[in-house]
Amino acid sequence: MRSSTKMCSTMKKGSIKFWVAVVAALSLSCSTFILTKMSFASHRLWRDIGPFNAVQDSSSLCQPHVIPEHFRIEKKSNPFLCFSDVNGSTKDTTLANHQLPYGIRKLESTFATVLRILKGCDLPLEVKKNKCRKCVVVGNGAVLRNKTLGKIIDSYEVVIRINSGPVRGYESDVGKRTTFRLCYPESIFKDSRDADPNTTVVIIPFKPHDLRWMTEVLQKKPVNVNGFWTKPATKLIYKPDQLRVLNPFYLDKAAHNFLHLPEKLLPIPTHPTSGIIAITMALNVCENVYIAGFKYNLSSNNYLHYYGNEPMFEMRKNNYHNITAEQIFLHQLKYSQAIIDLTEE
Repeated sequence: MRSSTKMCSTMKKGSIKFWVAVVAALSLSCSTFILTKMSFASHRLWRDIGPFNAVQDSSSLCQPHVIPEHFRIEKKSNPFLCFSDVNGSTKDTTLANHQLPYGIRKLESTFATVLRILKGCDLPLEVKKNKCRKCVVVGNGAVLRNKTLGKIIDSYEVVIRINSGPVRGYESDVGKRTTFRLCYPESIFKDSRDADPNTTVVIIPFKPHDLRWMTEVLQKKPVNVNGFWTKPATKLIYKPDQLRVLNPFYLDKAAHNFLHLPEKLLPIPTHPTSGIIAITMALNVCENVYIAGFKYNLSSNNYLHYYGNEPMFEMRKNNYHNITAEQIFLHQLKYSQAIIDLTEE
């Protein structure tokens, strides 16, 4: 009887040890599976959007996106106009081949006046010293709504925004950092609450009035608001050293090399949008280019922007832009992986 009891006790202990081993093995297997999945997810996150707050200063770690040959443009160390570009022996003579918005012909002296007033014309130091720039160009499309991409957008070294796309109140979806903001006199911020001391405002000169406006606001003179499609700011909320003038070279390349718009200006001229101009600049300045908020479904009645209530069909009324050509251009860039779209659906 004792031996039988002892045997049962031994068998019971053996069973417990067996099931403990099984549970341990299963736990180890599950842990390994979870860690493997996390590893793959981390790798995918690194591949697709890069690590948060990662700064790649070493050129040996830099892996630029490959730009197809037909989308490559002559690399310039500085995307902004300097006084020396339009005046003196070192001036860029190619700029004199076109009138605004694709050159400076017949307006050399006006450009020189504006650029003489500005305090700087180079890239900001923080951008210039980074030899492997990961940039994100943030469009104003409604596709950004409720995407909560704010932290991801803010993780890039260079954040490029367009016109008056707001940050204040929309930080969750679009982030809060702005390295460059490309705009026109009509779309520059007027409210001092939007003034960001870390932002470089890049003026896109489209017409002689834009240069006149820059001269007047920089010299703090009364601003003539005639000739603008909407009233521009009459005084700056930014310091003069925060302002730059985009080289018309980028408008020329965007319009004629990328979108293949007519060289000869028609009665109703067609020009690239600010977003395409910003991407063209980014392809020159950055080693890796990401975009967000560039999806426009013109057949829908959804909202046009991530802010406000303007409907999508308003875009169809705009005859100054070839949205079809721009969407084809973006599709080609994404297909070739020259850029990566964070809002791709």
